[in-house]
Amino acid sequence: MIEDNHWGIIVNSLTEAVEKVRAMTVEEYNSYVDAIREVKYSLDNGYFTKKVLVDSVYKLFIH
Repeated sequence: MIEDNHWGIIVNSLTEAVEKVRAMTVEEYNSYVDAIREVKYSLDNGYFTKKVLVDSVYKLFIH
């Protein structure tokens, strides 16, 4: 989900993270910022957490 939505990078170590960040262009960094800006309101207001909880309750009691 993180990579698919361009919200960040996935790495296996801190060393790999440092390498990826150092290799990142300003344009690439700004594209991450823009992608996060689009979902910021939902994240700030707990939309995804609420959705998971509602979906879980629905599956437990309806199905």
